[in-house]
Amino acid sequence: MNKLERENKYPYHNRELSWLDFNFRVLEEAFEKENPIMERLNFLSITASNLDELFFMVRVAGVMEQIYSKYTKPDDSGLTPQELMAQLSEKIHSLCGKAVQLPAPLHSAGAEKASDFIFKAGGAGAQTAPPCG
Repeated sequence: MNKLERENKYPYHNRELSWLDFNFRVLEEAFEKENPIMERLNFLSITASNLDELFFMVRVAGVMEQIYSKYTKPDDSGLTPQELMAQLSEKIHSLCGKAVQLPAPLHSAGAEKASDFIFKAGGAGAQTAPPCG
């Protein structure tokens, strides 16, 4: 089934893929030179936090559980857990690759503040490594 046929048969978007698309849009704001540096760091931290706390710990874990339990029924978007995981993997790698392409001045200008801002903010993700690095 090609993409157009799938879209016609399954008019819904997968929530995990949609969530990643949202995070791409948030990350794009970190690349906007018109935004002040701390705002840009804030957008980067939002992206990292969203992936770490909710996305990997809940949503990706749920898809992995479906795969491990041999569940193969397509969701409302027409994707089986295996197909979804393949698309998630591709998008996650792309998102992380984009995040590390931020200009070096952004990384160096706020590196110390950013690490405090991103990784010492509390929550379950505070003791873990960042999802993209």
